[in-house]
Order: sequence, then C-alpha cells, then structure tokens
Amino acid sequence: MRSVLLAAGWAAYVAGAATALLVVVMVARADTSIVRAEVSAAPALELAPGTYDLTVPAGAPPPEVFALASRAPRPLRGEGAASSFQVTTRGIYVVALPEGGSLRSRERFVVSPTLFFALFVAPLATIPGIALIDRAVPLSRRDVVLGGSPFRLASVRHRLGCLLLDCIAIAALLILLVLLTPLLVPIGPFVPLAPVAYVWAGNARGQTIGRWLGGTRVVSEEGTTPGWRVGALRAVVWLAGWCLFGAGYLLAALNPSRRAPHDLVARSTVVCD
Repeated sequence: MRSVLLAAGWAAYVAGAATALLVVVMVARADTSIVRAEVSAAPALELAPGTYDLTVPAGAPPPEVFALASRAPRPLRGEGAASSFQVTTRGIYVVALPEGGSLRSRERFVVSPTLFFALFVAPLATIPGIALIDRAVPLSRRDVVLGGSPFRLASVRHRLGCLLLDCIAIAALLILLVLLTPLLVPIGPFVPLAPVAYVWAGNARGQTIGRWLGGTRVVSEEGTTPGWRVGALRAVVWLAGWCLFGAGYLLAALNPSRRAPHDLVARSTVVCD
C-alpha cells in the first residue's frame, strides 16, 4: 500500500511541477509583451535596447517604425507577416501597426510583480503529490523534546494545510492594501512586499494566521520562538525551496523526521500546539 501511495505521490508531484513550470513560463513570456494593437495606430513607446518582433495579419500593409526625436525610420528585417527591428539606444519610438498587429520584445526578460506572484502561486499545484508522499513515508517519531519540553511533530500534510490558509490570508491582505492605496498613496510601491513581510513576521514569531488556525507553530531547538534574525534566515530558505516547485516540503516529506531545509538551516521544528 505504501509503495502504491509513493508512486502515486511522485506521479502527482511531477505533474504538478510541470504545471507550475508551464504557468511560470507563460507569465514570463506574457511579461515581455510590449503592446498589442487591435486598431490602426502609431503609439509612441519607450523601448529598451534589444530586438523586437512585429507581426501583422496576412495581406495587411507593412508596419513602420521610426525614432520620435529624429523621425529616422528603423530598418525592418524580414518580409510578409513577420519582421523585426533592432534598438541600440533606449528612446521613444513610433510604431505604426495595422489592425491586429503586435509588437513583442524578443530578448528582453521582464522581472515583474506578476512573475513573482506566479512563482509563489504556481507551486500550489505540487501540494497533492507532496501530501501523498508524506502519507507514504513513515515518521521516525512523533514526539520530540526541545528545550526540556515535550512537543508533537506536525506532519507535512498538516503544514501544507496551514500554508493554504496562509495563502488565503495573504490574498486578503493584498486586496485590502490595494483598496487602501488610493487613500494612502505612499504605500503603493510597498504593496508587493506585503507577502515577504508576512512570511518574515510569521517565521520570527513562530506563528502565522494559517498556523494559528491550523494549530501549529515554529519552535527553536531550545523550545522558544525563533526571533527576527533566525526568522529572516528561515523565510529566505523557505521561499527558495517553495519557489523551486515546493522542493522544501518534498524533502521534508521524504525525511523521516519531517524537517525541511529551512527547518534545518534555522535549527527549528514545526510542532502541533
């Protein structure tokens, strides 16, 4: 039975990781999109150095590109529905596209808030597989003594359930901050940092909203709360492991002691309250 669960868990994990990778790649490709014109227009765009691809519908007139400052036309390479042009100096360029045409950066990789959001959300697809692996691999022990006090280890499934609750809490926090941005304009640039602050504070204090609702908390090897310095280290390693398709929780599920890399680095353990 355990071997069947383990095989099913690995299959589900690989499928979830592939789905997560596909989502991240699609978001990364979408973030490189500069403009898509649905009607004939000549928008003025600030373009960074790089190669840009122009696509127009079959039979449409060829697009035109020129620098706004000098009105010098940019030489186009390619013929027919697809062509490209090179930008060597950042500047304002006018792109005249027929209806249905599009302009897309070929080489530029944009690190945007949506990409960070995808990196954080996409690994959720691996949770079913990790939960099955956790069910299949037996625990070495459930009770531990930390700092002279007895504790009961939390399973990876329990921890993942708390993580889902935390995701809901982070989503609610972001919605609230976005709604408050028009009233508190200075907080606008810091809204994307809210999830980072949430994770850091939760690891430093030992409990997040999700852990509190799920009945778990983080304790150090001395049986105390980790503190802000250790919490920062734990948050960084956790974030790296999570963005790598939930690899941190996968390793915890395979470890009979159920300790993930961020637990080991921060010398901490997740226990049941």
